[in-house]
Amino acid sequence: MARRYRLMTAATFAVLLQLPTAAFAQWNAGSDEANRQSMMAEMRASAAANDRANEESQRRFNDNAARSAGSNTSGGAGNGPNAAPYSSSSATGSGSYRSTGPRSIVATYNFTIYRQESPAALTGRLEKEAQGGNALSAFNLGRVLFTGFDGAPRDDAKARQWFGEAARLGHPGAQAQYGQMLYHGQGGAPDQAGAMPWLKRAADQGDSYGQALYGFWTLSSQAKADINVQNPAAVAMLVSAADAGQLVAQAYLGSSVYRLGVGAPADREKAAHYSRLAAAQGLAQAQTDLGRSYIYGTGVSKDYSQAVAWLRKAAAQNNAEASYWLGRLSMDGAGVPEDAAGGARLVKQAADAGNLEAVGFYGVLLQQGVGVPKDEVAGAAMLKQSAESHDPDAEKNYAIAFFNGQGVVQNNATGIYWQKRAADDGDVSAAATYCVRATTGIGMPKNAIEGVRYGRMAAGADIPRAQTCLGFAYFDGNGVPRDLAVAKDWFSKAASQGYTDAVNALKKPEFAVAQR
Repeated sequence: MARRYRLMTAATFAVLLQLPTAAFAQWNAGSDEANRQSMMAEMRASAAANDRANEESQRRFNDNAARSAGSNTSGGAGNGPNAAPYSSSSATGSGSYRSTGPRSIVATYNFTIYRQESPAALTGRLEKEAQGGNALSAFNLGRVLFTGFDGAPRDDAKARQWFGEAARLGHPGAQAQYGQMLYHGQGGAPDQAGAMPWLKRAADQGDSYGQALYGFWTLSSQAKADINVQNPAAVAMLVSAADAGQLVAQAYLGSSVYRLGVGAPADREKAAHYSRLAAAQGLAQAQTDLGRSYIYGTGVSKDYSQAVAWLRKAAAQNNAEASYWLGRLSMDGAGVPEDAAGGARLVKQAADAGNLEAVGFYGVLLQQGVGVPKDEVAGAAMLKQSAESHDPDAEKNYAIAFFNGQGVVQNNATGIYWQKRAADDGDVSAAATYCVRATTGIGMPKNAIEGVRYGRMAAGADIPRAQTCLGFAYFDGNGVPRDLAVAKDWFSKAASQGYTDAVNALKKPEFAVAQR
């Protein structure tokens, strides 16, 4: 990806990963519906399993009854923490049949005939049992009302009430669900402070959903204040939940904990691992994150074909960021045949969907006429829209538009403003250029101390222009005390990357004298 319109280097990407960003896994209508559907699927699977168990139990009973005297009844359903609301999808409400005959030929026995409950009968029975202090029935009643299971009317307020009752009776699954409903104000007023203790109780009892939510909200809250705060206990809960298959835990570990270092040291391999788990469950943003990992080789081997495969899965779910990256890969012919016009269309599609990276990048394409007819004015307008949202690439390129008068009236002061803002927002290339301007006074009042500060930001990301800028600052004593040894060290780092100004600087006679 070395074309003139490529804006983000691997070094830039690495720095951006360290910046605090809004966690993509925030609760929304989609994740709420996913929670309901997951619960519904679990209830249906449990009911189907109970159907099979009842049928097999009845068959065994009938077979044995013909061979033995006495009276028996059929087996019942499971009663684990996530059991179906009733013993069988055709269970409860039963009749009894007594068969008699010559005792020497046919045994006397009883068996149960199962009949399906209506939704009203189901909720009525569960409510009666729950009012009698049955935690499992209270939990199941909450689930029936929360999901609308088996045709029952959905009612979040009543579901929250019964999840709360089951939670107080000690049911860990109910504690987790009650906590999330309190946190988001589902079925009643939000109560985030009151939610966390319930989630903690569920997590401490090993409930994976409680672990996932408690870990996620604990770390998200801490990261708002300080992204570098470590919390091994919360991370351990997330890992336990993720390994048990909880999507929100897998997603947050991959997107924030191990990618950005939220709550634990950053670990690219672990970030890619958990993004892959979430991606395999169909989460579009995780598929996009994994695709980007393959583009840059972060935590996985660089592989454009794999990147394209995962990004296409996400784009099929209307993930705008995935469409943006597919567009960029298409324009470079990376993992797909090169197609500048087709790539530009994908970037435009992402921009129209509101992805601000795509908005800024499409602005550059318009300004340069790559894959689209050249239109510098329209390009500058799109760069402005993205730059105002603090996208560092757009800020940097909007600055260039002002320096060159591309689609805007040429104005160095405005260009320097946007260049500095891009540096402040993490663009190391802009920081390196700002170092040169500030230490030399090119186009702005000289401020060597500030220039050195920005130079250090970019030099740490191995940007040779910044390393050379610092080299000259130390050589001249400009903003820092003069120190030829430090100057030579910075020049040498830049020269090792073939940067001509640094190579020439090392030929200065002062270094030859110092060497002797």
